[in-house]
Amino acid sequence: MIIAFRFGELSKLHPFLSVGYILSTFFGYFFLQEEIGLMSLTGIAFIMVGVTLIGGDSSK
Repeated sequence: MIIAFRFGELSKLHPFLSVGYILSTFFGYFFLQEEIGLMSLTGIAFIMVGVTLIGGDSSK
């Protein structure tokens, strides 16, 4: 990620850091058999929408 920050735009790359929260939630579910509640799923959906909107390709 540090290399990506060096060559990319911060405003587009920084939202992808929040994808780590999604990965840790799914790793907890699959490997530690933790439950994922409705609030967690809602948060994951908001993170995915935000990353898509902010980090998506915007042609200028």
